Amino acid sequence: QAPHTRVLRDPRDKQTRSTRDRLMAAPNEATRRQAEIDRYTALIEEAARKLPQAIAPHIVKLAPTLAKAAVAAKACLPILVTQLKKLQQLYEKLPRTVLKVVCGFVLCFFGGVYPTLIATVEAFRQCGWDRTRAAMNELAGEAKAVLDKEAEDNKKDADGNGIPDVQEITPQELLVRKTHLVMSTCDPEKVSRAMGGLYTSWIAVLAVLKVRFAKTVALSMSVANVLCPDQTTTDSQGKEHPITGPDARPLSGPAKVLRDSLEASLPPQYQKWLDPLVRWIVKAVSLSVAWTLMPIMHATHSSIRGGMMCSRALLQLANEKQVMQDFLPKDHQQTKLDEVAGWSLALIGFAFQWKFGFRVPFPLRLFMLPLDAVEGSLRWTVGS
Repeated sequence: QAPHTRVLRDPRDKQTRSTRDRLMAAPNEATRRQAEIDRYTALIEEAARKLPQAIAPHIVKLAPTLAKAAVAAKACLPILVTQLKKLQQLYEKLPRTVLKVVCGFVLCFFGGVYPTLIATVEAFRQCGWDRTRAAMNELAGEAKAVLDKEAEDNKKDADGNGIPDVQEITPQELLVRKTHLVMSTCDPEKVSRAMGGLYTSWIAVLAVLKVRFAKTVALSMSVANVLCPDQTTTDSQGKEHPITGPDARPLSGPAKVLRDSLEASLPPQYQKWLDPLVRWIVKAVSLSVAWTLMPIMHATHSSIRGGMMCSRALLQLANEKQVMQDFLPKDHQQTKLDEVAGWSLALIGFAFQWKFGFRVPFPLRLFMLPLDAVEGSLRWTVGS
């Protein structure tokens, strides 16, 4: 090769080397993750041995699955905290008028899908949102401190043999070591204050939800009692006795059909579970039907409320931006335009929810799965 000849390199060489480096690092990452899963599995198995014998074997069997879930949660926690902080910063930067427009639009078009979640947010705002936010920030800070310390502890190699110490000790020693790490890193006053704040806020919110959705629960229980009357009575001393003879109240309608079907399919030794099983199924179905009908009422209310909120916020935003000053009044009380726009938007929002069966349409449904899980959990908590 001549000394002055220029060598033309393929620009794809850098990309190829980067891809090769990632592929070479992949086994190391997989090995590190598997070692962490094994470490958590040993921790869970050791902790399970200290539990009662009735549940210890089941926890040991679930240890690998619980360990994988713990590793995944540990990896997702920093990302979740970062995204929540970004959302909080965005919330604080956005003008309140824009937030009202967005909240009104969401209420108008999706209020019937997440009635319990929306009611929970409103209850939290009324029952100590500042205290709850401060408690969550303190717990997030303590969790981050523990994760940082744990990452440092996993890399320690006191004897210098190239193997981390946590991989050379017994599961019992690992449990004691990690327990000491958590106890020595966390601030007990902060954790106690934060947990107390969360508990107090949740009790207040739960009381609000119980009262707000008492009609739904009462309706479902009333239907369940009609279909499947209680077959016991309580005497003056508080003892329950079965109702027999002419005073016995038989099952009616679907409950009787369900009982006959189960009676024919259950073995004789399980017949004693027949009546409680029928009552549980009837109550569960009644509660499900009541919660199914509830979105119609909530969709109506949320569509009207969201439409009015959105139209009035848009009017206020137009005045702030000095748009159409000659046509739009300064105050919504001086015109009927906001009501016309609000009722029109409410009608469109309710029709939208009705068309999709009070569910989020498919493209958006995938992004709303976490909200669906939270909504279902809240409904179960209120109805339990």
